[in-house]
Amino acid sequence: TSEFKPYVDLLPAYDDYEMAWMWSREQQRSLLSGRMLEDSLCISSQIEQEFGIIQDVLRTHKVAMEFGEFSLESYKWAQATIISRAFSLGPEDANSCQLDQHLLLAPLCDMVNHSPDASFSIEYDAAGNIQLFASNNYKKGEEVHINYGSVSNEQLLLSFGFVLEDGWRSQETEITLQLPPDVEGFDIKRNLLLQHGHPSAWRLSLPVPFDDFLPQNKQHSLQQTLKRIREAMPFARLAVLQGEDVFDFFASLQTQSHDNLNLNPWNLLERPISRINEGLAIRFILDQCHSASRALGPSPSVSEGRRGSMASVIYHNRASASRSVDDVINAFLL
Repeated sequence: TSEFKPYVDLLPAYDDYEMAWMWSREQQRSLLSGRMLEDSLCISSQIEQEFGIIQDVLRTHKVAMEFGEFSLESYKWAQATIISRAFSLGPEDANSCQLDQHLLLAPLCDMVNHSPDASFSIEYDAAGNIQLFASNNYKKGEEVHINYGSVSNEQLLLSFGFVLEDGWRSQETEITLQLPPDVEGFDIKRNLLLQHGHPSAWRLSLPVPFDDFLPQNKQHSLQQTLKRIREAMPFARLAVLQGEDVFDFFASLQTQSHDNLNLNPWNLLERPISRINEGLAIRFILDQCHSASRALGPSPSVSEGRRGSMASVIYHNRASASRSVDDVINAFLL
C-alpha cells in the first residue's frame, strides 16, 4: 500500500469535479461559447490524445497491467486533480497556484479555498517542508483563504470547476480580442505579433462591476476597465492598421530598427499612430466586446443544474463588463 493512499482517498471523486472540459461535448457546446468553448474543447481533445498515447505505451509493458485498468476516466481524474490542486513553486511566481513547470501536490494546503481578495505567501525548503503564511489575521473559526492568482471566471471554470458569484471586489471576466482574418495585412500582422512574443489574440480581462449602487465602487470598476482598455490599445492599433498608416508604421519601424536591432514593434504601438487609427482602434475594442456578449446567446437556464448556473454567471459577467466598456469609452475615450 502506498504511503500516499490516505491522501488519495481524501481527494474528490471523478463526479465531484466540474471543470468545463470534463463536461460532455454536447454540454460544452450548449452552455459555453466563443473562446472559452474553443479552449474547453481543445483541452478535452488534448487529454484524450494523451490518453491514447499512454495506452499504446502501456500495452508494450505487460508489467503495467499489474496496476489495474487504465481508463480514460481515471486519466481525466488524475489530470483534473493536478490542474485544480497543484501548487506552482517556480522562482518567479512563488506565491501563486498558477500552473507552470514546477508543480507539486501539498496535502492540506491544497484544500484551502480561493478568494480573489486573499493575500498569502508560500515557502518551501530542500527537505520538502512547506509553509503557508497569511498576510492578514484570522479569527478563530473563520475560514482561511488563499489566492489562486489573477484569474477570470472563465479560467476558474476551466481549471478549478467553479465560478465566483456576484459581490467579489476583484471579480473579473474575460473577452478575447481576435485579429480578424479578413483584416488588411492579416498574415503580416499575425507574424509580427508572434515573432516578438505577442499573442495573435488578446485576452482582455475586465472587472465585473460589483455594486453599481455605491458611487465609489462603480468608479473603481470604471478606472480598472479604462486601465485594461489602454493595455489592449497596442493590439487594437495594429489590428485596424490600414491605408497610409501601414506605410508610415513600417517605414518608422524600418528606420528605428537600423539604430536598434532589438527594437520591439510593440514600442511603436504603445502611442497613437494617427487620429483615424486611434478612433478605429477604440471602435474595434467596443465592437469585439459587444460581439462577445451577443455570441453568448440566451442566458443558460438555471434549470440546467449547477453547470447551467455557472455558465449563466459568466454570461451575466460578460454582459455587465461590456456595458462598463461602453461607459468608459463614452466618458474617457470619445
